[in-house]
Amino acid sequence: MHQILQKVFNYNIPFADSYLDPFLSIPIFLNCLLLERRWLLKQPDFRFSNLEIVIITIVLAVLFEEGFTFFSDKFTHDPWDYFFYLLGGIFFRFFANK
Repeated sequence: MHQILQKVFNYNIPFADSYLDPFLSIPIFLNCLLLERRWLLKQPDFRFSNLEIVIITIVLAVLFEEGFTFFSDKFTHDPWDYFFYLLGGIFFRFFANK
């Protein structure tokens, strides 16, 4: 919804424009992995361990913040994004990894 408001209707919400994508990227990515494990690999009770969540969150945050900003002019580096990646990992841990 945010992307539609921002890109299609040119309606900007500065805080969401800056930090919603980093916050949501971790839960979305981890939920996709969770679905893959549960449905395709037939492990219906699969849950990520806390260590797996931490490692995946760190790897993705570094990839997105350092890798993408290094190779593309479309992305900008913002150290605050790391905090929102962390919050996204915490959100996934307590609300989606059940």
